[in-house]
Amino acid sequence: MWWSDRRRLIATLAASAALAGCGFAPALAPGEAGAALRGRVAPIPPATVADFEFVRVIEERFGPPGPDALRLGYALSLSQRAAGVLSDGTVVRNVLEGTMNFMLRDDDGVVVASGRILDTTTWSTGGTTAAAAAAEEDAVRRLVRILADRTAATILAAVAEGGT
Repeated sequence: MWWSDRRRLIATLAASAALAGCGFAPALAPGEAGAALRGRVAPIPPATVADFEFVRVIEERFGPPGPDALRLGYALSLSQRAAGVLSDGTVVRNVLEGTMNFMLRDDDGVVVASGRILDTTTWSTGGTTAAAAAAEEDAVRRLVRILADRTAATILAAVAEGGT
């Protein structure tokens, strides 16, 4: 029985205590550097469906922007290419490549954080036309979420290093 193995129980408790004492704290937790960004990141208005998804994720991470928010300018670029091609020329897999350039500025125009993020995702073109279109839409949504999450992480890291 597991409870009768005291060495395993003691080792598990010791490992739990070590992890709890490692100093990990969520970046947006009260008192942490990132908490100062709660409600203070205002992305420029979205222009495309992908931009709307990006803004939605940023607002999930930082909350809706208030009146004294920092301005988040961004340029999202997506491109696709064939990745899996059969001998007859049929494309069975596509790659979606995304680039996010961003700059977070305060009211005086001082850059608080900036960066360029690149990532990719793929989708299968097999099945029906509707299934392939749904897979492509999902790939766009996944890639934009990845880019937004990485943008938020870069902003949090910059604020933790230099403050706002």
